[in-house]
Amino acid sequence: MSKEIEDHRLFNHSHNQPFAEVLAQHVSRRDVMRGGLGLAAASMLGFGGAAQALAGEQAKTPLTLAFEAVRGSRTDAIVVPEGYVAQVLVPWGTPLQ
Repeated sequence: MSKEIEDHRLFNHSHNQPFAEVLAQHVSRRDVMRGGLGLAAASMLGFGGAAQALAGEQAKTPLTLAFEAVRGSRTDAIVVPEGYVAQVLVPWGTPLQ
């Protein structure tokens, strides 16, 4: 809509304080910076030990895949691993109703 039809200015017809003023009373830039720096320090110190402990556990038990990979193929056919079967569910072009 055009600016002539719609007025995008904020109006507070009540006697309540605008949200920006309420927020400014409780949060200052200094508080935000202090909280951000505290969070950064806590994440480096607190979670660093947990990451090292987790890395130590992972080094003890290496992960292995429980299946063999299917070899690449250039044939015009479906290739499945040994012990598996593939079949057509719905042929291409069949109308679905």
